[in-house]
Amino acid sequence: MFEAEGLKVYFSAGRSGLFARKYVHAVDGVSFLIREGEVFGLVGESGSGKTTIGRVLCRLTSPTSGTVSFEGKDITKLRGERLKRYRRQVQMIFQDPYESLNPYSTVVDAVTFPMRVQGLVDNRNQARRDCEELLDRVGLRRHDVMSKYPHELSGGERQRVSIARALAVRPRFIVADEPVSMLDISIQAGILNLMMDLKKEYGLTYMLITHDLRVTQYMSDRIAVMYLGKLVELAPGEELMKHQFHPYSQLLVSSAASFELGGERKETWSGKGEIPSAIDPPSGCRFHPRCPFRVEECDREEPKLRMIRPDHYLSCFNPQ
Repeated sequence: MFEAEGLKVYFSAGRSGLFARKYVHAVDGVSFLIREGEVFGLVGESGSGKTTIGRVLCRLTSPTSGTVSFEGKDITKLRGERLKRYRRQVQMIFQDPYESLNPYSTVVDAVTFPMRVQGLVDNRNQARRDCEELLDRVGLRRHDVMSKYPHELSGGERQRVSIARALAVRPRFIVADEPVSMLDISIQAGILNLMMDLKKEYGLTYMLITHDLRVTQYMSDRIAVMYLGKLVELAPGEELMKHQFHPYSQLLVSSAASFELGGERKETWSGKGEIPSAIDPPSGCRFHPRCPFRVEECDREEPKLRMIRPDHYLSCFNPQ
């Protein structure tokens, strides 16, 4: 469905001195494939580039270089009506449902607006009927919420409205950016179960962006681990949870305090040091300043992503 090759996204960070311009290396040469019908999990610390990739797929951010193809067509070259049609197929659920909803729009306006922009309804009455069906489907009482504004809803209700809005244009692919991180833990499971039910009902494909391994383990078919703009490990979800070969992947798993394997807690090394700046990233392997297993090549050469087991890819000179 989606294929990225050498994707780079740099943001200007101002000038250093009179002439030299600095850049934030948000995403720096990432390649991946997302298969139709799967949940593709993208995990990593804040600042690793996860959300930037999601925004590129939704055409909310333009890449600096590299290619991103949707069913064989380069989405970076889409303009006008072709871009409008593409955005109907690809939608995003944002992390903060309060910030992503217009505070001056009621629920019915928020959900029906995309339908009207895309020309999917003939009149407001049809839009309202479609809105009612979507609200029912995401677990909201239509007559209780349709005329309300975002500040009158709970966090869980707002996120359900955001999901309904994303479904309003009948997409095939949804980027879910930390969809439950802003919600109370008591309602997170309900949102995740809803998303999985909708996936089956509508035949959706997801990119799930999260830093919570419990969430990605529960939902993802395959998991990609990012560190400082780089993809360091990619494998089927169950495989990665049992066998992490990159030291950073091991660190993520060990940091998840409630994560257990076979009734026994996974024990591994403790990470030390701060994450380097994305403006001036280290040479060679991005993780080598923090890695206790680094070898000579790590300081000067960048490891390439290679397959080490069936469908399991790793970027490391000294896998553990």
